[in-house]
Amino acid sequence: MRPDLQLAQACLDTYETAAHWDQSWTREGVYVGLQHGPDFDIIAFRGSTSEQDWIRDFMGWPSRHEAIGYCHSGFLEGMDTVADEIAQAITASKRPFALTGHSLGAARALILGGLLITAGIIPDLAVTFGTPRPGMAKLSHILNGAGFPIRHYRNGPDPVTEVPLTLPPLWLYQKPQPDTPLVVAPPEVEDAFHWHHMPLYYEGVKGFGLGPAEAPG
Repeated sequence: MRPDLQLAQACLDTYETAAHWDQSWTREGVYVGLQHGPDFDIIAFRGSTSEQDWIRDFMGWPSRHEAIGYCHSGFLEGMDTVADEIAQAITASKRPFALTGHSLGAARALILGGLLITAGIIPDLAVTFGTPRPGMAKLSHILNGAGFPIRHYRNGPDPVTEVPLTLPPLWLYQKPQPDTPLVVAPPEVEDAFHWHHMPLYYEGVKGFGLGPAEAPG
């Protein structure tokens, strides 16, 4: 299975209670799982499923983190605790690893990437789906400067990929890379949020055609 499709499958798995994880964490309302794949480990963050998640989605004001700069306050909550525990697991594993997530989980995956890099741990790949803007220029600079591939997929007019809004000159939210477009229409389109569902992203990546050269390691 191609790496991006493996990561899309892992994002689907975060929503399944019966999914197998080699390790998983729920810390301060942040849910993340780790899978040992044949070639690399996958760290996958779940998107919004609870009232606490939805509240954090709307906490769009910036908070300054000493290591990675200004980030969306809700996306940042709980991430220091999770990052410390994941860093220990990665260090023990000594395997290549990829970061992924959908929606809120996508933002958290990128924030984790920044925290790991500043701790001297460099990811091998980050692929996210329906990705909101997690932080500002410092986070993007840290992620892009580490030299690993970063891809964000956007399905059709998915509106989540355009939030939080940028409000110059102070709120300059951004993603480290531009979105890669997919077009998989939902069965019913009552509003643009129907384009945001993770199964559509999986189908889109399944037909996208990225080859084995994108594998981490």
